[in-house]
Amino acid sequence: MRKSTITILMLCIFLFSYCGKKSPTTPDIPSYIPPPPTPTASFSLVSSTQGYTSYGCCEITGTVKNVGNATGYNVMIAYQAYNANNVIIDSANGFPAEAGNIPVGVSATFEAVFFELYNWSVVDKVTYEITWLTATGVRLTQTGVVF
Repeated sequence: MRKSTITILMLCIFLFSYCGKKSPTTPDIPSYIPPPPTPTASFSLVSSTQGYTSYGCCEITGTVKNVGNATGYNVMIAYQAYNANNVIIDSANGFPAEAGNIPVGVSATFEAVFFELYNWSVVDKVTYEITWLTATGVRLTQTGVVF
C-alpha cells in the first residue's frame, strides 16, 4: 500500500470513530420554580356615608374589608375634602378596628371626623387613602375617590 493510501485510510478511521462518538451531554438543570407569592393583606372600602356629628362637624362613617390573603395591621383610612378650586379644606382620619389587626375576610367599621368642616355643600370632592402594615412591617396603600 502506498503511503498516501494509508494516510487517507487512517484519516477515514479517525473521522468515523470521532463522528460516531456521542457529544458530551450537559447535565440536566432543573427548571426554575418561582417562590410562592408572599401572602399580603389588601383592603377595600366597602361603604362610606356622609353625615354630621352630634356637635355639628362633618363626618364619614364606613366599612373596610380585608380582601387579601393575610392579616393587615394598624389599618387607617385618611380622607381629604377639596373645594371647587381643588384646594384641600380639611382632613379626617378613621381607624377601623381601632387601628388593630384585621384578619382575612373580616370587615371593620370606622368614623372619620372633619373638625374644621361644618357643611358638606362646600365640598366638591373627597378622596381617601387606606394604609396598613404587613406582617413583615411593609406599609401598603390603596387610594380612591369617594365623590
